[in-house]
Amino acid sequence: MSRSRLTSIVCLALAACSDRGNLAVNTEPDAQSVDRGYTARDAEFIETDAAGQTRYRLRAEQAHQDAATREVNLEGVRMEVRPIDGEPWQVRAERGHMPAATRRLELTGDVRLESRVGAAALQLRTATLQYDIDAARVRAPGAVTIHTRTGELSAHAVNVDIKTRRVSLESKVHGLF
Repeated sequence: MSRSRLTSIVCLALAACSDRGNLAVNTEPDAQSVDRGYTARDAEFIETDAAGQTRYRLRAEQAHQDAATREVNLEGVRMEVRPIDGEPWQVRAERGHMPAATRRLELTGDVRLESRVGAAALQLRTATLQYDIDAARVRAPGAVTIHTRTGELSAHAVNVDIKTRRVSLESKVHGLF
């Protein structure tokens, strides 16, 4: 076999190996570029306003974001919501869910919303609650019990404006004072 023919065969073999190597690199995702979402224990999420003041602080015993749907599921939720120029509200729930591309938190499982401001202090208890983060409004669509310093109310569906501290009871309202 001539030397030039041997050189040609070696070059063709190297070129074929080189192309296969490039094909493999181009078709297999880089391990660092694959988004797997996240899972965290004792997670803390803090959102601030333009002035740097805390809008809310959310703690969860466990948080998981699904990479495909971008939804976040939470376990053991504790949240403090701070309206501008207002006293904080405390929120607790067994579970939470934040749908992708929304600014809403859906809470389930022994949900409690508390305000500890003087005579207006109250505790709202329900099975499900939705919190609109941008509007700072809460909606509890089912049975709700509200404890105040002076009595107790029950209702079916309640809306709470966190900023103005206004509570609206929708139907089947009963109270004991």
